[in-house]
Amino acid sequence: MNEQTLSNIRDIRRSMDFKQKHIADILGISQTYYSGIENGKKNLTNEIKKGLSAIYDMEWEEIENYNKKNNSAIKNMQKKIEALEADIFLLKNVFKNIAYIGG
Repeated sequence: MNEQTLSNIRDIRRSMDFKQKHIADILGISQTYYSGIENGKKNLTNEIKKGLSAIYDMEWEEIENYNKKNNSAIKNMQKKIEALEADIFLLKNVFKNIAYIGG
């Protein structure tokens, strides 16, 4: 795997404010193994490529060609994450109210 792609994987993860452990847990691998992938010491399998594409909601080619200064896919994903966080906040409040009324 070329160094630029590995750098892109790290840059995308950081731009989304994800920790290596979070990505590793989703992929079903250890944080140590994932760190090895980002550092070019461990094999980046097709399965892991597919997983990263799914996590970042990007085609693998977009990850390979990622430009951290101007990437609309990352900005769109950040907006989706913010919207989901707002939904979670609202749902927590709804469930608190339901528990209060019922309880």
